[in-house]
Amino acid sequence: MSWLAPLFLAGLSAIALPVWLHRLQTETPKRQSFSSAMLLLQAERRVHVRKRLRYWLLLALRILLLGLLAFAFAKPVWIQPPVALNSAKSKLHVLLLDRSMSMQQGNRWQAAIRQAEAIIADAGPFDRLELISAGDELQLMAGPVNGTSDGKNRIRSMLLKLQAGSAQLQYGAMMNGLEALLADEKQATVAHLISDFQETGLPVQFGELVPRSVNGRVTEVELHNVASGITPNFAVSSVDHTGNTIAVTVQGYNSEAGTLTVQLSVNGSPRGELVRPVPASGQAVFEFSKVALNTGSNRVEARIKAADTLVADDVYYTVVENSAGQPVPFLSMNPAALPGKYLDAAFTAAGSRYELKPARLDQFDTRTLERYRFVLIDDLGAVNDKLAEVLDEYVQKGGAVFAAVGERSLTDKILPLVKLQVGTLRADQQGERMSVGNVDINHAALARAAGLRALNVTRYLPVTPDQDSHILVQLDNGSPLLLEQRRGQGRVLLFTSGLDNTWNDLPVQPVFVSFMTEAARYLAGETVLKREQRVGGTLPLDKAAAAGQVIDPLGRNLLSLSDSQRARSVKLDSQGFYEVVTATGSSLVAVNSVPDESNLMPMSKEELDNWQSVLAAQRQDLASTTASSTTGKPSGFELWHLLLILLALAALAESLLGNTYVFRRVETPT
Repeated sequence: MSWLAPLFLAGLSAIALPVWLHRLQTETPKRQSFSSAMLLLQAERRVHVRKRLRYWLLLALRILLLGLLAFAFAKPVWIQPPVALNSAKSKLHVLLLDRSMSMQQGNRWQAAIRQAEAIIADAGPFDRLELISAGDELQLMAGPVNGTSDGKNRIRSMLLKLQAGSAQLQYGAMMNGLEALLADEKQATVAHLISDFQETGLPVQFGELVPRSVNGRVTEVELHNVASGITPNFAVSSVDHTGNTIAVTVQGYNSEAGTLTVQLSVNGSPRGELVRPVPASGQAVFEFSKVALNTGSNRVEARIKAADTLVADDVYYTVVENSAGQPVPFLSMNPAALPGKYLDAAFTAAGSRYELKPARLDQFDTRTLERYRFVLIDDLGAVNDKLAEVLDEYVQKGGAVFAAVGERSLTDKILPLVKLQVGTLRADQQGERMSVGNVDINHAALARAAGLRALNVTRYLPVTPDQDSHILVQLDNGSPLLLEQRRGQGRVLLFTSGLDNTWNDLPVQPVFVSFMTEAARYLAGETVLKREQRVGGTLPLDKAAAAGQVIDPLGRNLLSLSDSQRARSVKLDSQGFYEVVTATGSSLVAVNSVPDESNLMPMSKEELDNWQSVLAAQRQDLASTTASSTTGKPSGFELWHLLLILLALAALAESLLGNTYVFRRVETPT
């Protein structure tokens, strides 16, 4: 106990005042009635004052009132003794477990589990434990739990369920993610990083490996290495398909020269194996000729036979297409006219797998629409109401349409299918040569269409976009030349000029081939799905894809019923083939490991020692800062606030009790 203003304690002497007042009590003598005062002798009148303490409870309240007043002004403080830094203070121990693909090599994963179990065993009962897996992202697996037997068993149970994954670990990104994950933690924290410390995981800037202060707290990091020495490794780095030949490339990392055997399978059936020498830390190409492929999409796997102790990268998955050109209806009132010839020449020149199928608008069998990925129309104004209704239903279900305009569109006030209002050009604007002002090259259909800026346009249809339309190509006067309209699960691309080389020179420009090819791939949904991706990436799904199913390499459907009603993206966390099934068909996506994970070269001793030295210096600075901030600085709690409350209560009680005594004295007859 201490006092901030001890001189006010002198006020306690005022306690003598109520004691003196309570002892001072004057009593008048009793009066006696008598017949005549003449018969009494005259005597000196004496008044006796008797002093005694009366009203004990009231006296006690008055003494308490004055005492509380003096104590309150003296400001008492309850002092707590200073707390020095104790190394045995309870902490949060975070088990940061590397689950990247390289941890599958040899017995690294088993060594990591043993190291984690040792950390769990060393934790005290007042500590807390947390298990986080580290790969391409951090994921909280268990905890935080208390370091009791029950809490440790919960962490061990989850630990034994984990397996090394197939993703890549970047240590700089891991540190940033750890700081964000522990941002709200108040307790002193130690992160135990259990890893093989690959050199390929180092960031460009070394400072990214050192945790920063978050909310005044720095996470300590301890490194636990489960790898030793340089481990050689072989991996299939790529599979290429040309004609009926499939070339498999094998890469050696820190390896000696040797002879390897590569097996090839298509759709689960063996297609042969080849034996080739591979130079030390070099490449070798295994060419499989005359490979029989099925019609359509083929699942091709190339695998190294008994190469090394890291088998995850000994296999490579790819998708090989073997199909005739997919038929694409070209609807026109004159299919033999120039637009059809230009389109057919563009697909042929690009080696596209799309085959143009010309058909007259008034003779097209609309019952066959469901067979096609998309439809081409050379003049949208020639589409009657009945066909427009059928096309709209086709698009709503996931189909796609590319439509240009022509002479028949000039008389329309509202274009069929897209239902956009058509404006009129002023007389001075008709026949005026215009150029392209803006091209959205970030759009998938325009990825190779930068040459559209050289386009000359002499005629176009001025349409007014609605809220569902997105302008992709704009003329220099601001009018849309190409716009996209989403309708239900499908889309429509509207080209507001013609395809016959009279309204513009697009069909004779070199960009026409790449523009139509990319537009076709986009409308068919091929640009949405990259056929080859890496573990840790995401599979973007448009509304058409999300309305179906996504099946992972283990045959599990990754989209629930609620997920399938809106556009989503799917995390690719496994190697193998993913299948996307929609109303318009199915597509395959091959997912392979990240090449950097195949290089098992560890960090150099200098790099690892430098990292550990910086972390050790940070721990020492943290300990010194914490000790200086706690030692010699006692903490306390001021009690005068409570005394003021008691003072107010005592004053109220004294007033009530005093009034009660006064009332009794007034009412007592004399």
